[in-house]
Amino acid sequence: MKSPTGPYGVHAVNLKSKSGSNLEELRLLDEQGCPLDSSIFGYLKYTNDGSKSLISGFEAFKFTNDPIVRFTVDVSFCRSQCEPVGFNTLIN
Repeated sequence: MKSPTGPYGVHAVNLKSKSGSNLEELRLLDEQGCPLDSSIFGYLKYTNDGSKSLISGFEAFKFTNDPIVRFTVDVSFCRSQCEPVGFNTLIN
């Protein structure tokens, strides 16, 4: 098993939540990885444990007529750690 601090970082973009029936959809992160509404889904940031994992806080929600919520996200890999996008300067 490789170390979680391996040679690659991750960058997540286009995060969407969809109802189980795929009839409803809510975009949470845009094509740069920025939150569309930070009161629902916050900024992604690296954990402090050195693992290169991304975390974010979010408000629990569900779709009106469906108890199932599915998430999809596009993930890209980069050498070492991914370059931060402009909004990362706002994260303390």
